[in-house]
Amino acid sequence: MTEYGKNAGFSLIEVLIAVLVLSIGLLGMAALQSLGIRFTHDAYLLTVATQQAEDMAERMRTNPSETIKLAGTGGYDSLSGLGVSTVDCETATCISTDRALFDHAQWSAFNQSLFGVGKEGSVTRNGDVFNISLNWSEINNSGGADTKKYIMVFKP
Repeated sequence: MTEYGKNAGFSLIEVLIAVLVLSIGLLGMAALQSLGIRFTHDAYLLTVATQQAEDMAERMRTNPSETIKLAGTGGYDSLSGLGVSTVDCETATCISTDRALFDHAQWSAFNQSLFGVGKEGSVTRNGDVFNISLNWSEINNSGGADTKKYIMVFKP
């Protein structure tokens, strides 16, 4: 007959403590995974906002006759909300004013599809400098939403 010493095996309490420690570690890793996904999405939204601001700047560069007019008379001087265009400048020839309206309509509709209703973006002019801004919502630590803003200062 074999005799076992005091430390010959694991007791049930030791196994339960090991399972508890492992469970706490796995829960911590799950929480980190959730945070990582949220932060990745937040970074994605900032990247998209940056790209959208650059898109509008490029649209303005390709239509210089509307961006170099005196403040208050250019087609890009004050854009907000959803733009409306009666001409499809992709299939028809447009004058510069129609191109500015078309650019605003396309840009704001795409922003709304990316960021949600009421988040269409805006362009304002201050002298010869334009501010292109976009807003979006991010989930904060308490489960609510924080409004984030990206502003690009652009001089054509």
